[in-house]
Amino acid sequence: MEEINNKILIEKEKLDSVESALGTISQTELQQNKYPIIVAISNKTFQEYNEAKSNIDFWKEVFNPRNFIYPGSGIFDENTDRLFIIHSFNNKDGGDTIFKAITTRPKDFISDPVNYINYQLHGQPCELRSSGRYPTKDFWEFYDDLLPKEQNNYPIPDTNWRQNFYKENFTSS
Repeated sequence: MEEINNKILIEKEKLDSVESALGTISQTELQQNKYPIIVAISNKTFQEYNEAKSNIDFWKEVFNPRNFIYPGSGIFDENTDRLFIIHSFNNKDGGDTIFKAITTRPKDFISDPVNYINYQLHGQPCELRSSGRYPTKDFWEFYDDLLPKEQNNYPIPDTNWRQNFYKENFTSS
């Protein structure tokens, strides 16, 4: 038993980045949490969103697969980016097209990635504590706001798409 505990401790000590922490999340844990997307958003874009200068640019970064973080992606830079966990919710017709962007401190995510991808344990309590509402968008509203030439750049990140993304980019089981 002590050997197992030592192995877990050594593994936790190796978690020095968001990407390495993501690699510890199993496919089962991802499935149980509806395959949330972990995204890097530039600080500048997030600041402009907060100042109500550019809603569309924020969501372009959120829905751009090039910003989706996975082990080995090399996308997230703590000095220039904000970390978000994107959770999906059903629209009135039952499709999972509504997305909520939950900002997350990298060191907190690294310390406990499984709990941080759980909306009930992390997203919802943060939202209640802040007495505010995190950025929320129906994908189809976003899509309709894009120029026609831009629309093909953004796949619909429904559950099936997210599940395939994780199967292609994650090696944990």
